[in-house]
Parts: sequence; structure tokens; C-alpha cells
Amino acid sequence: MTAHGRGGNSPVDLRCSAPASISRHATLPVQQASEGASHGNYLHRMVEPDHREAFVRDPEASFEAAGLSDEERDLIRRRDWRRLLHYGVIFFMLEKLGAVVGVSNLHIYAAMRGETLEAFQRTRNAPGALYSVAGKSAGKLDWDSAEKGNN
Repeated sequence: MTAHGRGGNSPVDLRCSAPASISRHATLPVQQASEGASHGNYLHRMVEPDHREAFVRDPEASFEAAGLSDEERDLIRRRDWRRLLHYGVIFFMLEKLGAVVGVSNLHIYAAMRGETLEAFQRTRNAPGALYSVAGKSAGKLDWDSAEKGNN
């Protein structure tokens, strides 16, 4: 499947580029992927202090106010990073959620590969590096506590 790039002249391959280890059955139909756009909007709003604080204070009430489906709520509760992507949420929105819950980007990458953070870091050029999109208002991030909870 191809589509034309920005200039409209060169085709862009739109086939699944997921690693072979991810089941092709894990991909969702276009309709479901487009539903991820509203889910992604909820996650994007994590940049808004009031939305972020409401989520941290009472996630269930926040889910209800946003009208998230049971599946969407479950994906966020479990921090099912890979499934969120398959649901149609873009990685930048996962970063937003990760920043709010105290999980670095590398924790997310490792979880998506089914690896521990330590195993994933051994595959990197800078194995000790951790980073996140968390803003200054996040305060000191405790990466160790993120390891003990959900990746």
C-alpha cells in the first residue's frame, strides 16, 4: 500500500513496519485506529496542568469526564505502550503519559520490546542515559520507583 508524500510525487510505503516479533494480528482496522485519535487527544491534553492534575488526582474520574471507552481506560491503566500504538496513539502521546506517571522514554521503549530497562540499555550507545518530556513542574523524577511499577 502506498500513498504520495508531502510533495505528492514520491510514493510512501504504508505497510506495517512493526518488528517481526509483533503479531500481524495485533494491528487494528482503520476504524479502530482512527478511534485512537480521540484517545491520543486525551493523552495530548496531559500538557495542560488542569487535565494532568485531574488525571493524577483521580484517573477514573478523568477517564469518565473524557468519555474514554473501557478498552482505552484499560490500556492507560496498564500502561500497555505497545497496544496503545496499535490502537492508533502516536508515540509522542505515550511520552506525555510517561512524563506524568514518572516513566522515562527508555522505560517505554524497553516495555514495548518486552525487556527490562537494564537489558534494553545494554543495546544502546549510551546505556546509562534516561530522558523524558517531563517539564520543570514535574520536579525530581524518581526513575527507580518507575522500575518497580509499570514500565
